[in-house]
Amino acid sequence: MTKTNLKTMAMCIIAVAGLFACKPNNVPEEPKYEYDVYVAGGEGEFGKRIAILWKNGEATKLSDGKENAEAWCVYVLGSDVYVSGWEGKKAKLWKNGEATEFTDGKNDAAAYSVFVSGSDVYVAGWEGNKAILWKNGEATALTNGNNNARAYSVYVLGSDVYTAGYEKKEGKNVAMLWKNGEATTLTDGKENARAYSVYVSGSDVYAAGYEAKAGNYVAKLWKNGKATELTDGKNDAAAYSVFVSESDVYVTGYEYNGSNNVAKTWKNGEATKIGDGKEHARAYSVYVAGSDLYTAGYENNGSKEVAKIWKNGKATELTNGKEHATASSVYVVRREAGK
Repeated sequence: MTKTNLKTMAMCIIAVAGLFACKPNNVPEEPKYEYDVYVAGGEGEFGKRIAILWKNGEATKLSDGKENAEAWCVYVLGSDVYVSGWEGKKAKLWKNGEATEFTDGKNDAAAYSVFVSGSDVYVAGWEGNKAILWKNGEATALTNGNNNARAYSVYVLGSDVYTAGYEKKEGKNVAMLWKNGEATTLTDGKENARAYSVYVSGSDVYAAGYEAKAGNYVAKLWKNGKATELTDGKNDAAAYSVFVSESDVYVTGYEYNGSNNVAKTWKNGEATKIGDGKEHARAYSVYVAGSDLYTAGYENNGSKEVAKIWKNGKATELTNGKEHATASSVYVVRREAGK
């Protein structure tokens, strides 16, 4: 047999072996994923609250109960879990359960929102009358303190830092958005208004909040400064959180139905009721992971507020209802199963 024929046979054998090696039962399996659900909030009678972080329903106390405390926001990056809130009069940030005080307690203060970008940690809140943005613990006042003001939410995209809140001007609370410290008014100051949440997607900047109209609060969503009313103003309502997933815009909050506050989610402006509306309820935070929609808040059980997380509208109770409790923020992390 010639060398050429031997070479041809060898190549055929390799090709056939390759075909068998590529049979479907040898194809690597797609990785399976699990989701960790983090929730920040508080439990206890008012004035004696304990700041709490729940991970997949398991509670960890962040404060010892000696002073009134609350956890307002949770953010997860890698193996680090950040929670912003307050204890006593001090604004605080907990990283993996270890607390850092941002203020000295001489004035009332709170840290409402935390966002991590690279190695930088941004926190929005207030001290005294001033709306404050902290970067790695260093405070920048967004307002001069002449008027009452609050910063409720912070979002970072690239080198731009966005903060939402309000400042009182001429007797009315004006919904505000700050970009890199420069203020933009979202409302004209004729009626009371607040912006509770900011989210940036591409070149679009979204803010959620409320503005009073004819004596009632109207839940509102602002996109690049242009307002959309989510409710008709017949009853009080507010939007507390906004989240953008691909082309869909999710907002969560509440609307009064004449008897109770009803927790609601709006998807692209269309409202969905959370719960049956028979007891007071509010949803404070919304997060989308894959095809699942998570909201966090509370629902009254007839005598106490029960902290709850809803996944696609199905409720899970985080507390037993013996004491008042609220879930203020939800953050969801996807990871490979078993890791």
